[in-house]
Amino acid sequence: MPKQPLMVLATKKYYRYEYCRDGIASFYAFRAEPEMEAAEVVPDGSADIIFRCEPGDCGADCYGTRLRFHGMEDMPTIKAGSRIFGMRFLQGQAFLPGNFPESELPETHIDLYNIMKDNCIIDRICESGSFMEQIRIFLSAYLKDYRRRGKNSCKEVTAGYMLKKIIAAKGCIKLESLSREMNYSPRYLNGLFRGLYGIPPKIFCKMVRYQYMLSLVGSGRSMVETASEAGFYDQSHLIREFKSFTGMTPAKYLQKLHNCSFKKRLVIVGSKKLYDNCRQI
Repeated sequence: MPKQPLMVLATKKYYRYEYCRDGIASFYAFRAEPEMEAAEVVPDGSADIIFRCEPGDCGADCYGTRLRFHGMEDMPTIKAGSRIFGMRFLQGQAFLPGNFPESELPETHIDLYNIMKDNCIIDRICESGSFMEQIRIFLSAYLKDYRRRGKNSCKEVTAGYMLKKIIAAKGCIKLESLSREMNYSPRYLNGLFRGLYGIPPKIFCKMVRYQYMLSLVGSGRSMVETASEAGFYDQSHLIREFKSFTGMTPAKYLQKLHNCSFKKRLVIVGSKKLYDNCRQI
């Protein structure tokens, strides 16, 4: 599950529905606060589609993964005070309208109106005041195309196998190891993966390991135990890697979440009662 914990700090209540199938990781909804300095976007190896649902100021954009941490000012769809609906793909499984290539999205975004044939779907999502209804509208269009897509090419199957191996290993796998197993040269696999996903497999491995770190940090383990579990040489190595992706040490990251009452802001939608509570975000 690709995680964006610091995005939760852009709002007082961040609603998330974990879908976990059909290439989709989750849906989320929130109203952006006037002050969003604490919120950031971190690398997750995934892509998002984000809708701004404001009368007279609707917008929708596809965002690729970030290669480093960014402030919310780098996501122009999210404006202070605006109501936001979004969906996050599973890593490497972005199925975008018009078969727009995921490889062109890292560190950038594209207007969804430019690549989606039926713009009425965007308008219906933006006009809806119900989180669950927005999900239903999105899936009604998305699943039709997703389920009738053609078979993957040989190259897509090969790159997809690499992707699954990297995720299963939590990022702790070498390209040379994949090369020996798959009987392809490292150079070929590197170019193939980068061509389909827009980032080299080595960088993707680091992102997957970083995302795994996010689930370990704050779990009660010591930093030494966390470093060992995540496959780092030592505690210092983990801290350097974590800081390169988050802009702060694990200790400062946890303090930031605590100071901003992270647990009170995040609402995991998973029951009829919560569905009803989410009808007006």
